[in-house]
Amino acid sequence: NFRKAVQYAINKEDVNNAVNSGKATILSVDICPMYGGYPDHIKGIDFDAAKAKEYLAKSNYKGEAYGITCTAGTAGETVAKVVQANLMAVGINAQVEAVDNITYESRGKERNFDIRVVDEASSLIDADSIATQFTASRFNIHYPRQAEIYAMAEKGRSLQGQERKNLYGQIAQILLDEAYTVPLYNGINTVAYNDSLEGVQAHCLGYYNFRYWSWK
Repeated sequence: NFRKAVQYAINKEDVNNAVNSGKATILSVDICPMYGGYPDHIKGIDFDAAKAKEYLAKSNYKGEAYGITCTAGTAGETVAKVVQANLMAVGINAQVEAVDNITYESRGKERNFDIRVVDEASSLIDADSIATQFTASRFNIHYPRQAEIYAMAEKGRSLQGQERKNLYGQIAQILLDEAYTVPLYNGINTVAYNDSLEGVQAHCLGYYNFRYWSWK
């Protein structure tokens, strides 16, 4: 219930406006929308302070400090401050813990944090990249349904078309239901191109998917 409270309390529009002047793409699920296999049929969790308070009331939370770990002096710290305000608005005593990069990585590996802001990127431009988040050795992070999710992701590698998207949709739905993560936005990248060219998209890793391009 506490994780669900955090999930509903975070206003992604607030985060996007603060970090990207509202220009980034809000994420519904923890997969880049430009990746092959992206489950576009899955609806994400919308900000709902009332629901957040309901879940918080059902949880065992007693007002203790809840740390938001981030890397100091980065966009992640701005994200953390917005999230802090969102959580405090529903009754969670959120505290921003902005640390140096070495401490940030160390806390991640030691699982020494309540919640942390992560800038995830994958060189594999496919929904299969989600499997890397749930390998057994991934930063020593252990989710209750981690093995199940990883097995599903492995199966997805052998599927094609809608069947593949449906499987990744099942994974995305598990993540939403369990509130293991709260995807915020897809990072932006500025691209200049001929205005007669259609289908150009700014990829967060700086890649260009030429197969979508065409002349008007």
